[in-house]
Amino acid sequence: MSKFSFAKISKCYFFYFVFSPKLGMIIVKKRGSARFFARDPRGSRQLINPPPGTIIDHTVTNQEWYDFYLVSQMARQGTVAPTHFNVIWDRTGLVITLKLFF
Repeated sequence: MSKFSFAKISKCYFFYFVFSPKLGMIIVKKRGSARFFARDPRGSRQLINPPPGTIIDHTVTNQEWYDFYLVSQMARQGTVAPTHFNVIWDRTGLVITLKLFF
């Protein structure tokens, strides 16, 4: 989609509903080859799957993009497959603050 398409979508909302929504477009990729591991919190040197809700937003992401990985499920066997999110258009104005509780 182009910037022209996003502008048209916004105008349609205003024209028909007299409402100007804050829109964002995100590409979600589930079939990636990235795998992440966490250290076992019980003190052993073993690597385990990261807990659900883990967000990876630096080091392995592209510095020029607004992207992040989210571990959204738990795997009892094998390795967990994180979901890659790439925000391509954002007019929401939301500030992301993360608080994870385990």
